[in-house]
Amino acid sequence: MNKRLYRVLACLAAALLAGLLYVTLVPVPPGPPPERFEAAQFCLQHTHEWRYSRAGFSEVFASTQTPAEACWQTVQLPEHVRPDAHARHELEPALFQAWFRVHYTPPLNLPRGETLQIYVPRVMGAAWQVVINGRQVANNLDDWRMTWNRPLAVRLDPSLIATGQPLDIRVGVIQRAWYGASMTPIVVGPTSGIAPALALRQLLQITMPQASTVVLLLMGSFFVVFWLARPMERIHLLLALASLAWGVCNLQYVLHRPDDALFADWYARIVNMSISWVMWLIYLFVLRIDLSRRLRWLEQALPWYVLGMTMLALPFWPLVDDIGVLYQLLNSLVAAGVTLAIARQAWRPHGLPELRVISLSLVLTMAAGMHDVALLAQLITPESIYLLPYGTLLMFASFLYAVQRRYVAAIQQTEQLSNSLAERLGLRELELREQHSRLLSIEREQALLLERQRLMRDMHDGLGAALMSSLVLVEQGRMQTEDIAIMLRECVDDLRLVIDSLEPVGQDLVTLLATMRYRLGRRLEHAGLKVDWAVRDLPALPWLDPSHALQVLRIVQETLTNILKHAEASRVRIETLLLQKPGLPDQVCVHIEDDGKGFDIDTIAPGRGLRHLRQRAQKLNGDLDIHSQQGQGTRVTLLLPVHLMPGLAS
Repeated sequence: MNKRLYRVLACLAAALLAGLLYVTLVPVPPGPPPERFEAAQFCLQHTHEWRYSRAGFSEVFASTQTPAEACWQTVQLPEHVRPDAHARHELEPALFQAWFRVHYTPPLNLPRGETLQIYVPRVMGAAWQVVINGRQVANNLDDWRMTWNRPLAVRLDPSLIATGQPLDIRVGVIQRAWYGASMTPIVVGPTSGIAPALALRQLLQITMPQASTVVLLLMGSFFVVFWLARPMERIHLLLALASLAWGVCNLQYVLHRPDDALFADWYARIVNMSISWVMWLIYLFVLRIDLSRRLRWLEQALPWYVLGMTMLALPFWPLVDDIGVLYQLLNSLVAAGVTLAIARQAWRPHGLPELRVISLSLVLTMAAGMHDVALLAQLITPESIYLLPYGTLLMFASFLYAVQRRYVAAIQQTEQLSNSLAERLGLRELELREQHSRLLSIEREQALLLERQRLMRDMHDGLGAALMSSLVLVEQGRMQTEDIAIMLRECVDDLRLVIDSLEPVGQDLVTLLATMRYRLGRRLEHAGLKVDWAVRDLPALPWLDPSHALQVLRIVQETLTNILKHAEASRVRIETLLLQKPGLPDQVCVHIEDDGKGFDIDTIAPGRGLRHLRQRAQKLNGDLDIHSQQGQGTRVTLLLPVHLMPGLAS
């Protein structure tokens, strides 16, 4: 059995024990103990009054005559008055009044202010009256329909007590002649001495059934809300209906019924038929716990049983007044059979633990119900208490245990699934990391390969082509020494450009231009060209990789070379700007302006140099603008996008 169930049962037992200790260990003031009468004198009086109501009982009490001494005989308590078999067949069965008489002498040492009390644990009958020294001192006409579950407790008026004088105490019990009545031992004594036993009896017979009723109604309401949230879980609806129905059935221990014969008759019949409905709902709940082994034949038979018991409870059949005990006896037999079938299913190999716990609770509840039927039929001592409310709490505790097991299992399954998914996700993540690592390695190798190919292409198209053409001219003897030096210098410059393009500049155009200035600075100074550097900080260019950087450097280098060769300039200005216009993408601008002789754009014949500059700018998804006038110098403007554009060459 699950450890949690042990804890729950231990808590319930501890709470019950605490309540019992509280009412049983109430400090009792010093004084004489109460006297318990295990024997009494008994007399049976028949009456012609037949009204089974408050008015009829009042008539009986008012017309009561003192029984003759010859009527009294000694009996042992508890005493059961046998029913009159002949009265059963009378059209209006008469009532009888069973008298029980004891003599009690008040103690001489009764503490000051102490009162006497008469206490009877249970009276089985309709109404009762208490007569002391020929004077009626109490009756329960206002609450006679609850006699079956209320102890008799009458506190005596001090005026009736004469210390040392015996009291003639008579308890009269009215009942139908063929029903029978019972009387438990009579206890008389100081109120303080009787209080613990009376408090315990009220706790067990009244307070605890009331508490169990509240618990069942709250439990039913809770599971109704739970079912509304998850309508597909019909097992919760069954448990909710069973809890509410049994809570209504338990109201018989709580509600004070009015003195209305029709209402009382129908209420009793509704309570009787509700038990069969409660049994049906409970058994459906239990049978739905283990869906792998459903007893379908039992599920199909139970509705017919409920229908039959409902029809049997209606007041349309003969012997209707005697149907209560028979009704509960039939319920007990059906409960025994169904419980046996459930227990066989639960205790098979691989049976569910919660179903086994429920089967045990059903057995105990069935035993409690049979005990109550025996008490109702006056087959056992009437001093017992009704156990069905306690069996009900135990049974519903087992139901809660079953629901708890289901949800714990669902949570554990969810956790296992979550852990499994987390483990699989971890493995998948590890695989993805390995694949990503391999992809990065492949990309690095591919990048190196592409870079090698680019370098080979650039060196072949630039440096290689220049060297090959120079070699041919030298071999043919058509180049002078100065021309060879110029050609070699251009080859060195081109090689430096390739090297500069490989420098990590972090996508910064300013750093790229600064590297080029460092490379070409001395050469420009030796050529008599002063450089005016007006470079400002620019945003990073995400597309500025080594290939594109080389294109930028070649544009700037060719522009400076043209200035050295043709412009006859003494000064050159290199300036950078960030252009931001509303509705247009941001651009960076590189201005290269000299103070040379300039030229007329419209009259000069277009050569390959200018065409190559514009082609390189287009490869960068940029634009190149040349502005020059005769005698006023030349300005070359390179416009480049800040962000990568779809048309940018790779």
